[in-house]
Amino acid sequence: MIIKNITIDNESYLIGFENINSSHGKAIKCYILKKFLFWKSIVYSDIYIIGLNPDYKQIAIDTILDYKRKCEQQDKLLNEVWD
Repeated sequence: MIIKNITIDNESYLIGFENINSSHGKAIKCYILKKFLFWKSIVYSDIYIIGLNPDYKQIAIDTILDYKRKCEQQDKLLNEVWD
């Protein structure tokens, strides 16, 4: 796994990339990781079908945006009042 740091909107994220073979061809799995003292834990992941020259930075940004959107939707659901 390739691990990189990326900062978006003054928030730093630890991103991991792993190449996988899927039924649709070559793919890349992008992880958002949380670092602990002796290990890293997966917080969120997405799978992307890749072409000949994948843009890893854009894949990381898309994964972070999807993760933020998911967190916002969960917060909205938790705070919603149902009758």
